[in-house]
Amino acid sequence: FGVFGKSIDTKQAQRSFDHIVHRGKDALGKIEENNRILFHCLHAIVGNVKQPLVSGTSTFMTNCEIYNWKELNKKYKLNAKNDAELLFLLLEKRGLAGLDEVDGVYAFFYQKGDIVYLARDIIGEKPLCYVFDNNIFAFASEGKAIAQYGSIRHLLPTEILEYDTKNNTFKKIKRDFFTIPKKTMLPKFKIIKQLEALFFKAVEKRLEEIDHFGILFSGGIDSTLLAFISKKLGKKFTCYTAAFANGNTRDAPDLLQAQKVAKELGFKLKTKILNLDETEKAVKEVIKIIETRDVVKVGVALPFYVCAKMAAEDEQKVLLSGLGSEELFAGYQRHLEVLKKKEDVNAECLRGLSLLWDRDLYRDDLVTMAHTIELRLPFLDYYLIRFSLAVPAEYKLNETQNKIILRECAQQIGVPQTIASRKKIAAQYGSNFDKALEKLAKKNGYKSKKEWLGKII
Repeated sequence: FGVFGKSIDTKQAQRSFDHIVHRGKDALGKIEENNRILFHCLHAIVGNVKQPLVSGTSTFMTNCEIYNWKELNKKYKLNAKNDAELLFLLLEKRGLAGLDEVDGVYAFFYQKGDIVYLARDIIGEKPLCYVFDNNIFAFASEGKAIAQYGSIRHLLPTEILEYDTKNNTFKKIKRDFFTIPKKTMLPKFKIIKQLEALFFKAVEKRLEEIDHFGILFSGGIDSTLLAFISKKLGKKFTCYTAAFANGNTRDAPDLLQAQKVAKELGFKLKTKILNLDETEKAVKEVIKIIETRDVVKVGVALPFYVCAKMAAEDEQKVLLSGLGSEELFAGYQRHLEVLKKKEDVNAECLRGLSLLWDRDLYRDDLVTMAHTIELRLPFLDYYLIRFSLAVPAEYKLNETQNKIILRECAQQIGVPQTIASRKKIAAQYGSNFDKALEKLAKKNGYKSKKEWLGKII
């Protein structure tokens, strides 16, 4: 969190920071001056280096995981103690051009002299919001922290914000997103082999210095593949599944599938089933956390929230999720509609990837970080994205099956065919939480879920 302006109210800034202090419990750092206040709470995974970092006229704070930090450290002889310090020293050495070499996710504040830069990774895994109002410039990892300063804006992943502290003006620097590469001409078996290698690398690099972790688990192809690869890598992990059940509600499909798959493949699984009253309490918490009352976002956030709570009780610091798979391998109904119209399926995959930060990533980050847990997403690995966008659409889906090549790759790795071919059910339906919202709306005397969510205090 940071705020710039003339005669800043210290207590107001502290109130802002209190909204996000849950994001890191390993160290608290701050700089308090007349015209700027900076706060940072550290969630230490790689080394415990307190922030803000300062060197000469430069100041730096970040929320990041840089997977190739050791290679860059060696290449530029930077002597950084961890990935955050590496990112700072790299920017000092190479400027913003250094970001082109970074393999990882980040949101950062970087001030050099009078100029402030705000940036985030190109997919937008790490959140960053700002306010520019009434001669105040403020920014934070979560919107709720800066709401008191004015109208909240989210920094687009494809922009870098440059703020001039002297003149109180800002401009945006455009960044290039991914593009659709030339279609790969590799035979199908070689594409599968390549995907297998990329999957293993994507999971491995996200778990490099982690002893134990959790997996958000539905028993579907995405989470099963992550768990299966993690097991093959010899990692210790726990799968987490949450569901709703009350009275005559059907058994949650995701719960049944998760239990079946975990038993068959030997995964450690923890489950939690919420009743109506427990769900009502959870809904109120979730709305506060995710800053929206959108029916779909609340429905998806509920099982994540319950799983993250279980993981926090187990003192996990990291959770893996299969988010991103649908976009890469054409898993949604809209991909099928594009196919039926004989339009470009990979172009639709790319479009979906560019919208992921707003549709899913912000919500999921807020839910896990509310429990001081970092979410890591192997399917959104840059190398995997680039290769997947070059895979011919006919290998991804046809009129009867989606994510074909992903399912075939999973089988090649060793996932049984019955599990690999399971159709996905959206999280809010597979967990029964959508049904819970329906019942709660009715119980509270409202006609629709939307109406009830809009009235919750």
